[in-house]
Amino acid sequence: MCFELNAKSKELIAKRDIVCYKLLVERQDGTITSPFLQTDYKLNYLHYADSELQDKFKFEVYKSPYNSDHLGSIAQGLHTYRRFKSGYEDYKYENHLRYDIPMSKRFVHIKCVIPKGAKYYKNKTEYVSDRLFVKEECSHNSLVTFLKYIFK
Repeated sequence: MCFELNAKSKELIAKRDIVCYKLLVERQDGTITSPFLQTDYKLNYLHYADSELQDKFKFEVYKSPYNSDHLGSIAQGLHTYRRFKSGYEDYKYENHLRYDIPMSKRFVHIKCVIPKGAKYYKNKTEYVSDRLFVKEECSHNSLVTFLKYIFK
């Protein structure tokens, strides 16, 4: 999942807590992990984009040398969705299922908070931040239910 910049994108500092969502997978052993980078997450825990750098973390914007219309993207950082349903839509249209089905017991929607004072970027559907409080599970779907949603 890469965060795509738009014309209004700039680094911001959260003036208040920002509610957002993450779609994760639960492995057979019960570990909750990100489907893209296989990063493990704990509930009720403050995660940092880089645990060693913490507040000194800097976003790196990649601009394609082959496409002058490309405003840039950010790969590192903690990526979340602005709306609850966006995670499902991302899977539906980007077809990431090939990575997740073999290791997954279920898909888990997590309510998160970008805490006040965090550095972040936003676009129409996503955030990327330097820290993220992973709060609680707000829904889950078995693989069968999830696949029905994806392929309807």
